[in-house]
Formats: sequence, C-alpha cells, structure tokens
Amino acid sequence: MKFGFRLVGIVIFVTVMSLCVLSPVNSGTYSVNSTWESWMIEDLLDNNASITELRFSSITGSLYENIMLTINRAINITCDVGVVLSGLDNGECSGWGFDVTASGVNITGLTMTGYTQAISFTGANNVGVYNSNISGNSRGISVDSGTNVVIANNALNNNYDSGIDVESSRNVNVSGNNLRGNSGDSVNVYLSNNVNVSRNNVKSGGENGISVSESNNVNVLDNNVDGNGGDGIRVDSYDSSSNVNVKGNTVKNNRGNGIKVDGPSKVSLTSNVVENSGEDGIAVVYSKNVDVKSNNVSKSNNGISVDSSENVNVVGNNVKNNRDNGVFVDSSNKVVIDSNNIDSNSAYGIDMTYSDNSKIFNNNIRNNKISGISSLFGNNNSFSQKYSAK
Repeated sequence: MKFGFRLVGIVIFVTVMSLCVLSPVNSGTYSVNSTWESWMIEDLLDNNASITELRFSSITGSLYENIMLTINRAINITCDVGVVLSGLDNGECSGWGFDVTASGVNITGLTMTGYTQAISFTGANNVGVYNSNISGNSRGISVDSGTNVVIANNALNNNYDSGIDVESSRNVNVSGNNLRGNSGDSVNVYLSNNVNVSRNNVKSGGENGISVSESNNVNVLDNNVDGNGGDGIRVDSYDSSSNVNVKGNTVKNNRGNGIKVDGPSKVSLTSNVVENSGEDGIAVVYSKNVDVKSNNVSKSNNGISVDSSENVNVVGNNVKNNRDNGVFVDSSNKVVIDSNNIDSNSAYGIDMTYSDNSKIFNNNIRNNKISGISSLFGNNNSFSQKYSAK
C-alpha cells in the first residue's frame, strides 16, 4: 500500500510539473508551446487579465505555424531562443502576424517570417518592437495613428515590400535597426510628427533607403545608407513637410540621388558624407528655406544641385570629383554659395543658370575641368570670389 501511494504521488507530481509548461513560469508570465493554435492564445489573453507577459516556448518545438493574433490588451510578448513564427501557406506569405490595437504592447526577441504583414500597430500608444528578426514577409512593421512608439535593434531583411512604415503617428523612435534587401522603401515616414530615425543600417533596398513625406519635426541622424535602388534619403512634400534635420549620415552607392529634398520647407542637411550616387549627390528641388552645410559630396553627377527653389544656403561643403558640376543651380531665387571647397569636378565648379538674387563668395574653386564659375541668364546676382580658372 505504501508503495502504491508513493507511485500515485509520483505520477501526480510529474503530471503537475508537465502542466506547468502551460502555466505561469513566474507571476504574470504565461508560456505557450507550438501545439497551441491562434484561437487558443487569443482566448487565453481575453480571459486571463492577470497575464502581463506571453512567452512562446520551444519545449515542444521551435516552429509555430500560422499564428495570427489580434492583440487588444496591454501585454509583453517574448519567446525562447530559436522560436520562429511562420505565416507561410503553401510557400506564400499570408495573414497578419500580430494585429495590435491596444496600448502598452511590447514585442521582444521574436523571429517572424512569411506573413503578409508581420506586425501592425493601429491606434496603439506606448508600444515597441525590440531585438526581433522580421524578415521574409511582404511587409515588416507598420505603425498607424500611434504615439510614443519605439522600433529598436531589430533585423528587417528581404521583405517583399517595405521594412518599417510609420504613418499618421507622433513621438516615434526608429533606431539601431539593420535593414537589408527590402523591395520597397526600407524606412518610410508619412504624415507624422516628432520622429527620430537614427543609427540604422539601411542597405540594398529596392527603392529609397529612408523616405520622409508630408511630415514635420523629423530627425534623420547617423544612419548608414548604402546601395539602395532609389534615393538614399528622400524628403518630399506636396503639402506640409517642414523642420526636417538630416545630419551625420553616410550615404553611398545609391542608384538615385544620395539625398533628395523635393517640396518641403525648413530642411537642414548637415555633416553628411555622400558618395557615388547614380544621380546627384545632394539635390534640392521645389523647396524653400533649405540649409546644405558641411557635407562631403563626391563621385556623383552634380555634387550639389538646386532647382526651382528659394532661400537655399550652400555653405562650407567639400564637393570633389563629381562627374558633372560641383554645384549646379537652375531656375532658383536667393541662393547663397559660401565658403565651399569645390575641387576636381568634370564640368564647372559652379554652374548657375536662370537664377536671381543669389550670391557666390569666399569659395575655394580649383581644378574643375571646364571652368570655375559659369553664370547665365540671371538677375541681381553678386560675386565676390577668388578661384583658379580650372
């Protein structure tokens, strides 16, 4: 009898310990395994308010297939090392991995692949994605109508559309991410306010590396933007973009312009390194109140171009070894070109046409193939300049 009681006790103990796999591992944390389906997890979250952290365990296997969750309550989501959530359906991307509509949701350390949209935040505040691998989806991470959002230290590679989309949101920080081989814009900011895009590696995308459109008070700082199919960094507006600061970026080997500003006002391009662009190094088009200062621009078509713009200051730049002009200005008003080093460009050092009320002074212009300065068909322009003829 004693032996029988002991055997029953052992069986009960083992059973209880086994059930703990699906029970809280500590206060507020609940682990699920790869046998769980989406509806089971949603039912768990909807009916257990005490859970503050959902953990995807690897105890029964690391691959979770077709997990697609609508998350409508605050929760932290984590996983064991090696866990992969896959949305693939017969080899095709399908479904939305996490459709987050609640505030206070943080996602850390997940690998998600094969989804139409891996992670979507809509109307969610105080949310974040950290240290996750969001690759091989149609779209990676999207934020719509959110406030206080952090997307940091993630890998977003080979998504078939965009890597990170931020729309109609404010107070967003996109930092320290690695984005490679995304077919659309790697980082896209649209209709948003107070956004920081900093210290990201953005490489080999199909379109623009970083795109900022119709947005205000945006900082694009210290990014490495290399080998993208469109412009490296693009700031454009058909209505309202302003107060955009592009500073300290390294922008190389992009097929379009290195940095392009098209339409906005109050933009600062400062201390960037721009090299080997397929089009111009820095291009300013249809814009007002733009500062282009202390940049190093080389091996592009025109080093710096200003077209159909007003109140543009081109000051203190190093513009060398470009395939066309060092600085090209066309159909613009009130452009100041001051204290630049303009050296060894294949056409003119400065070529200004059809532009008015502009000033060229204190530049060091030398070794340009055709001539130092050409100015045609402008009114009220002034020159105070020492330069070599070539």
